[in-house]
Amino acid sequence: MNHIFGMYTVAINSVLTYGLISILRSNSLLHNCIWFNNITNKSEGWYRMKKLLLVTSFLIASLIFVNSWQIPTLKITYQNTKVEILKCPFYWVTPLRKNRTDYPAPPELAKEVSATTVEPQSFLDFSFSKKPDSFEVSLWNEKSEKYQSNSNGIVVPNMKGTYVFDVIGHWNNGQVLYVFKINVK
Repeated sequence: MNHIFGMYTVAINSVLTYGLISILRSNSLLHNCIWFNNITNKSEGWYRMKKLLLVTSFLIASLIFVNSWQIPTLKITYQNTKVEILKCPFYWVTPLRKNRTDYPAPPELAKEVSATTVEPQSFLDFSFSKKPDSFEVSLWNEKSEKYQSNSNGIVVPNMKGTYVFDVIGHWNNGQVLYVFKINVK
């Protein structure tokens, strides 16, 4: 799934870059616009300033558009060791489509990730690529239980064993589920 979004991003960036190069090379494009001729002061400096403003506006709009496609990532670390995570964007809205995907329960998903071995009562640091409006952490035993977290991460359980957690991040564009597994020794 991430590979598809990456291909779309590369394609859009290529199209936007080609369009920008065309605008920069073509002075006649702007000069032939009726509205631009009506407001243009014939001085070369004024023309260049308006052209720069138009190109800058185009770049900003395209960056905002492309950035809204990016599904945020979560990085979890334990004493400078990266914890393996499975990212599941189960509801995400982009300018061109709405995506809702159903996944199996996190314990099933956790079979696809390796457990990271940690010490009892140690801290796992959370770092999102884009800060969520909110997030919640759940611990999975037989069912999901809310797990206490702060804005930077969680403290793992004191008892030895293997634990499956999920983190659900909430953004304006939707929600993303992250699943990870730890082994407390």
